[in-house]
Amino acid sequence: MNFAGGLFAVGFITAVVFALLTLYLFIKERMTIQQFLLWECVSVIVLISSLFPRVLEWTAGLIGITQRGIFVLAIGILGAYILIYTLGVYQRRNDQMIRRLNQEIALLRYQIEHSSLKEDEN
Repeated sequence: MNFAGGLFAVGFITAVVFALLTLYLFIKERMTIQQFLLWECVSVIVLISSLFPRVLEWTAGLIGITQRGIFVLAIGILGAYILIYTLGVYQRRNDQMIRRLNQEIALLRYQIEHSSLKEDEN
């Protein structure tokens, strides 16, 4: 049981450090409000689960998982899936924005070149 207690202490310290780091990055405007809320929620969940390990067992029991480790692993995999999906959505949005900006730049270049040719003719 000493290892589990040490593991929960590591979880507590990690949650506090990441919560403070997230707050710092948000204050320095290096993080959006959505990212801030996501990572603060993750930090709070890790903090609660490290302070009250029975919450993990109770939550795992609700969905029929009997071992806490498997539950934590499943939640981690689910969290990673959600994070990867969100990053994919952001990537698609950025790709569309870059494509639109490239099109606008091409149109502006064409207009500049076309207007300079007209001026040269006059």
